[in-house]
Amino acid sequence: MLASLAFELAEKNEIPHPFNKQLKAAGKGWIHGFLGRHPQLSCRVAEPTTLERAQSFNRQNVSLFF
Repeated sequence: MLASLAFELAEKNEIPHPFNKQLKAAGKGWIHGFLGRHPQLSCRVAEPTTLERAQSFNRQNVSLFF
């Protein structure tokens, strides 16, 4: 995901880049360097929404909240 976003950003802003145009993605070296320069970032996996939370997210409860 990060690799394709970097490619897309460079293409849209017409920034010269060495990224793979066939794969439309930045390489592993670029990703490793980027994450090394930004140690506060981390890869995370989203946890699923609980059934209770999904069931309580309805029009009435949202209206009460706001």
